[in-house]
Amino acid sequence: MLHDERLFILGQFYIKKGNLHPAKEIFSQLLASHPISFQIPFFLGKIEYKLKNFAEAITHLEHSRALNPFNKSTLILLSRCYAAKNRFKPALECMIDTFLLSKETSDSRIEIYKKKIRKLAKNVSSMTLDDRQPCNLLIERLQYFNEQLLKLEEELSPLKTPKHLPNLL
Repeated sequence: MLHDERLFILGQFYIKKGNLHPAKEIFSQLLASHPISFQIPFFLGKIEYKLKNFAEAITHLEHSRALNPFNKSTLILLSRCYAAKNRFKPALECMIDTFLLSKETSDSRIEIYKKKIRKLAKNVSSMTLDDRQPCNLLIERLQYFNEQLLKLEEELSPLKTPKHLPNLL
């Protein structure tokens, strides 16, 4: 196990230094020996994202998400990959999940997530009717989400003390 920990750290070091191909080899080797670790496919997804191989990145990140659906870093990077492929519906869903997780953990970056959700929502709303057809449920969910977000912002205004936080979605 100590050998694998050293490889894991070396792989992260290579990513930080921009040596993506050796990092990819390390994490691919680690994935073969640790198929249930959500971190390894996350780092493989991060490498593929940096290499602009978005389809491969999505595959790895979805694997990481399946192993740990509560990791915000995975959801954020997955959202970026989907947006890079102009797949705004799943990108938006990932950001909404990130926002909801942030709300539960009192993450200070919640305002950033709201801005990203609004930006992705604009992309979904600018889609043609044919493209938007499979997104109707998401659009309804987004409208409800936006209404709840406005209520939450109103309750959290400095003039009022919130009695409770509404359950979004």
